[in-house]
Parts: sequence; structure tokens; C-alpha cells
Amino acid sequence: MKGAEFLSGFSKTDKLIPTLTLVLYWGAEVWDGPKSLKDMMDLSGIPEHLKKRVADYPMELLEVRNFSDTKRFRTDVRQVFEFLQYAADKEKLAEYIATNQDVFSKLDEQAYDMISCMSKSSELKMIKKKCQDKKGGKVDMCKAITDMIADGRKEGKREGRREGRREGKREGELLFARLTQILLKDGKVEILSRAADDEGYRKELYKRYGIER
Repeated sequence: MKGAEFLSGFSKTDKLIPTLTLVLYWGAEVWDGPKSLKDMMDLSGIPEHLKKRVADYPMELLEVRNFSDTKRFRTDVRQVFEFLQYAADKEKLAEYIATNQDVFSKLDEQAYDMISCMSKSSELKMIKKKCQDKKGGKVDMCKAITDMIADGRKEGKREGRREGRREGKREGELLFARLTQILLKDGKVEILSRAADDEGYRKELYKRYGIER
């Protein structure tokens, strides 16, 4: 190269390779960031005719969870997108998968892994082996979701029972505290001691002194 070409390092016959910036966003929240170079600029106070002359560099944004035209896809990318759109509601998700059982009962392993990753579901990762066919390569997502919901319901019931026991314990402590105040005020320490050890006697005292739940 000589002259201007040497200084610029770019000859008259050189051409740039065009670049398209595509952002694939699968976050649960709606995208609220900039979508172009201009969105990152402070153009306040600049006349409109000058704003139009400012060079821009837009990006193509594809929001997975809000993309409505999934029927365009001809691969299991469609199932990945639609799964994520229902992921926030397990009941609706189960209904959607049941409606598309023929596809999800033999979902490609890579699609399953992608769903597990993008939905940040540790449960799907844990139960994958249980739902995978013996040959490998295909996973029964229908079974995976059914098992996941069943496990969730079991855990919910267990937590409900635990919370019920905790609530009952707190309630009992409050009742006994009120009974203690009354008996100590009347100097009935012996009765209080018996009540602490005898639940049946304690209930009799609750009725006698009008202490109710």
C-alpha cells in the first residue's frame, strides 16, 4: 500500500463485512434497557433536524418470553420458547405440555437441557435421568413436569403441616401465658405447676377462667 491507503490501512478494493447484532433475552422481567446507540445518548436540547443526522446503531432484540410468533419455528426451539412463556405458572405449564404431549414426551435432550438452564430450574436437572429413555437423546418432559408438580404439592403439604404445628404451639403458649398471669395474681402457684404438666387439667382451667382461643 502507498499514500492514503498506507495511512488508513484500507484499500479502495477492501470491503467491510456487515454485522447484525441480535440479542436473545430470556429474562422473566420485560426488557427495559437501550435497544440502539441513540437510546444511550443524551439528545436533549438538540434540534430535531440534527438528531436525524446523528449516526445510530440499532440491535435486533428477541424477547423469548414475550415472542408471540413462535409458529414460525420449525424445530424444537418453538417448544423451548413456549415452555418459558408458561414457566411462571406450573398448572398452566402442565396443561400446555399435556396439549402438546406428542412432542414433549420425546423431547430432544439438548432442548430439555436448554429449558432447564434458561428457566433456572434445578428440579428439572435433578429429575432428568428418571425421565430419559434408555437409548439416550430423548427426554419425557411430560413425566418431568408431572413429577415436579407432584413433588411441589407434597412439599407444600409438609410445609403446611409444619406451619400448622408452629401456629398451634404459638397459640398454646399465648393461652398458657394468660392463664399464668391469672393464677400468679391469685397466688395459686400449686395449681399453675399442675397445669404446666397436665394438658387435660390445663384445658379445664381455660374454661373455668374464660380463656378461649
